[in-house]
Amino acid sequence: MKVSDIAVKFTAYGSETTKIKDILEIWVKEKFNIFLILDENQKIKGVVTLYDILKQVIPFYLKLDNLLVEFIDEDFFSKKELQEVFAKTAKDIMTKTVLTVKEEDFIIKPLVIMYSKNLDYLPVVTKDNKFTGKIINKAAVETSLLKLASNGNSS
Repeated sequence: MKVSDIAVKFTAYGSETTKIKDILEIWVKEKFNIFLILDENQKIKGVVTLYDILKQVIPFYLKLDNLLVEFIDEDFFSKKELQEVFAKTAKDIMTKTVLTVKEEDFIIKPLVIMYSKNLDYLPVVTKDNKFTGKIINKAAVETSLLKLASNGNSS
């Protein structure tokens, strides 16, 4: 079984100039929490994840000492601070290293990558590294495992 057999359609992508607020709105609509950044040739330049946005909103010291969370209420973030984060672009906060799999890869490759890197998704690219508009996600992995169990092979 190949990656192309189980990849699912993915539409949460755009350019480096996409505003963070727009990314959040896309996520609510599309039910994803990743946003791929593509160049003019459909090659992946980066990714914005929920973690990337949270790094902008939540002060670093709260990550170091999560006991402080007990002393924070909803007024902790000012509207102005949130608006500043939402006005940033994907380029401002994106992660530039994105792991991918190719359409022709056998399914074991994304399974191993997702497991070893604790990822929920992997973008699928062509032989020349152009984004296909599809991803491997947890649901696709679950489906592939069931198919592998019923077929008894991995090709």
